[in-house]
Amino acid sequence: TSVDTIYVSSGDSSKVKPAVTLAENIFHSDKTKNYNGMTHQIIGASGNKMLQVSYGSSTISLQGTGTSLWDTAAPSAILFALGGKVTDYFGNDLVYGTNKGQLGNKRGVISSAPGAKGVHLDMVEAMGKDYGILSLRD
Repeated sequence: TSVDTIYVSSGDSSKVKPAVTLAENIFHSDKTKNYNGMTHQIIGASGNKMLQVSYGSSTISLQGTGTSLWDTAAPSAILFALGGKVTDYFGNDLVYGTNKGQLGNKRGVISSAPGAKGVHLDMVEAMGKDYGILSLRD
């Protein structure tokens, strides 16, 4: 059976374009995944992208390496309360308050709506196999 169309929100920064291209390959082109295509939504402001996921307007949000922890803290709390998920590109939780001097989400951010765990995991799995994305790893 086919999964509904995946709505991916992101900005239009060059820092996120490789992740968006990867999402297109998974959700639009990869016939082994049973996805029914992808619609890309360009949305401004980091928190707004994540709120679109909370509202159900987007299935997932992809943010590049230029966001800061303060951009994602409040929207992450909202998503967690609703049952959504927020990680870096490699599936690791974002860490708040323990990395003094480290305020950036240097490994990108994926947020997903409640019920979109499989979509999130497919994206993380693909990120871990992409050489360009792998260069972001510590």
